[in-house]
Formats: sequence, structure tokens, C-alpha cells
Amino acid sequence: MNKQNPLISIIVPIHNAANFLEECLNSIVYQSYSNLEIILIDDNSTDGSDDIINYFAIKDSRIRNFSQFGGSAAKTRNYGLSKARGDYIAFVDADDVINKDMIKNLYIPLRGALSGFSMSKFTTNVKQFEHSKGTKKVQKLSGEFLYKLKMIQKTGYPSFGPVGKLYTRNIFDDIRYPNFKIHEDTAVILQIVSKTDAIFLVDSIDYYYRVNLESITHSKITVNNMALFKKNQIQITFVKSKYPEALNYIYQLCLNENDYIAMKCIEDGTLYAEMVLEKIRTQNILFSKIIGHRSLLYKNKIIYKLYLKITAYIWNNDFIRGFAKKIVT
Repeated sequence: MNKQNPLISIIVPIHNAANFLEECLNSIVYQSYSNLEIILIDDNSTDGSDDIINYFAIKDSRIRNFSQFGGSAAKTRNYGLSKARGDYIAFVDADDVINKDMIKNLYIPLRGALSGFSMSKFTTNVKQFEHSKGTKKVQKLSGEFLYKLKMIQKTGYPSFGPVGKLYTRNIFDDIRYPNFKIHEDTAVILQIVSKTDAIFLVDSIDYYYRVNLESITHSKITVNNMALFKKNQIQITFVKSKYPEALNYIYQLCLNENDYIAMKCIEDGTLYAEMVLEKIRTQNILFSKIIGHRSLLYKNKIIYKLYLKITAYIWNNDFIRGFAKKIVT
């Protein structure tokens, strides 16, 4: 390891991202921190993404390109981890853009940590990304598991998502993403936080998350959403075995995420979405009984649906959502 200028691996899963891929890769190639290994993994693209990948690979010797027909971002990230040679790891989604100083901003506070990650802020507003850079002030989080878990959920940060972060490589020595189409990131965030000696929050808007309505995250309710229940079980089982004092908080997080997917079920309105909604409500009844909170809300289906419609309005308002997030966490 070069302690002065260590190699940093940036892993980019790619599936049919041709419309945005060139902009994404330019933002990586022209990082102010240059000792990079850029791992591009094409997952069965059919839209010409492979041509863009090959073009960039010819131009930049730091790029290593692979094909992996895994069918999910989780398997593709795992494949990238198996190929990465860097001392630090970052993930970027193929339709997003990063600030030219993001890697530098994240590396500087993290470089003395034995095991941890740093993260800076993200936005879905391209003008905010281009013009509002933040103070660069760094907050260090250390100590108890539950404290760190609560603190990484501050408004404006990517919280549980894999992107917008820089990890010490040893975080992933024994952690891999489960093969879910969605919810794979929240399924392992508790294990990741558990392995950290320190976490650093950098006040800098470094990541532009493009709201792509064709992505899996924003698509209709399907069988992919059933991974929610597997994710909940993974989180609960982990905390029961290692941090039982945090169990009620994890049940609360599961309730919150269940309600978020339930809101999407209401918006979707299909028979399948209605079935998923009822399964969520059944699980919420159980979880709310365990923690002694919100149990009356879930007993009555009509009241629950009304609550979801009101909550959907709140979460579609940036100011109200930010205020609500502060109260919840």
C-alpha cells in the first residue's frame, strides 16, 4: 500500500445506461485524485453501453472492463469487489455524476482510519449539485453501534445506500451484497456499520443522483419487492445476535421502510401491489406489537391507507421530508 497516494477502486455496475454513461465516466476519469482503478462491469446491456465502455477503456489505462451477466446490481458489485485491487473502495451508479473532488474529499478524513467509511452529501437537483458545494466541514462518528447508525441518517447524506461513500477495503473482507434486485444495500448496512472504527460525514454536495424513472427502484411493484421481507429478516437476525439493545430501533427502521414501499403500493394500485400491501400490513402489526408503537395504525386497513396517502404527500415535499427525517432519527 502506498500510504501517500493509495490506489482507490471505483466500481461501476452498468446495465443499459448509454444515455447517461459518458457523463458519468467523464466525472470519474477527471477526478482530482488520480490514483484510481476504475472497474466497469457491463451486465448484459443491449443499448450500446458496451461501445461507450470500450471507448473509455482505450483512452484511459486505469479502466478495467468486465462483462458479468448477473442480472442485478448486487451481483455486479460483488463481482467488482472480487476484482478490486485498491486499498479503498467506492461505488458509482452508471446514470449518476460525481463532483471532480469527491474522491479527494472522502479520502482525506478517512486515510487514518483502520476500518470505516466516509460519505458526502448527494442531491437530485442538478443545479444544486453544480453550484452548492458545502463547507467541507467533517464530522467524525465513533463509539457505539446504535449511535453511529442513527447519525449516518442525517438529512442530505446517502445514509444506507452504497454510493457517495468511500470504504476502507477491509470492510468488505467478509461482506457481500445479497442477490436482491432491490433492498440489497439496506440488507448489509448494519454489518458495514458494525465493522467501522470511525465514520466521517463530509459537508460537501459531491454526488448527483439522477432520478431515472426507468430504473428498478422507480418501477412498478413486482416480485422484486418481496426482497423487502428477506431484508428485514437479515437486519433483525443480525441485531438480535450482536446488538440486542438496538433491536427496537431496527424494528422501527423496518416499519418505516415497509411504510415507504406500502406508499408505492398505493400509487401503483395493481392487484399484485394490493397483495404486497396486505403482506406489509400483516408484518407491521407484528412489529408494532413487539415495540409497543403504532399498533392501532395498522389494525384498520382504511386508516392505514389514509395514513399512507398523507405520508406520501409529506415525502414528496423536500422541506417537510427533511424535517420529518430529523424527528424520526
